[in-house]
Amino acid sequence: MKRRIEEWSVKKLLESRENISFPDYQREPKLWGLKEKQLLIDSIIIDMDIPKLYFNEIKKGDYEVVDGQQRLWAI
Repeated sequence: MKRRIEEWSVKKLLESRENISFPDYQREPKLWGLKEKQLLIDSIIIDMDIPKLYFNEIKKGDYEVVDGQQRLWAI
């Protein structure tokens, strides 16, 4: 499997949300409280580096989340 790095904007994430799935091995969704979500959004707004999101491209244009589910639900 070949890895590649792509820079996605928040806009692209939102536009692609119908093509992003969450596999069963991910922990329970939506565990973050309001405080954690606010901290993430604040970090994005001030252009602070946040941990990377990792996806596996299942087929062209369809992705499953490997790491970053809580961050995606917050966004």
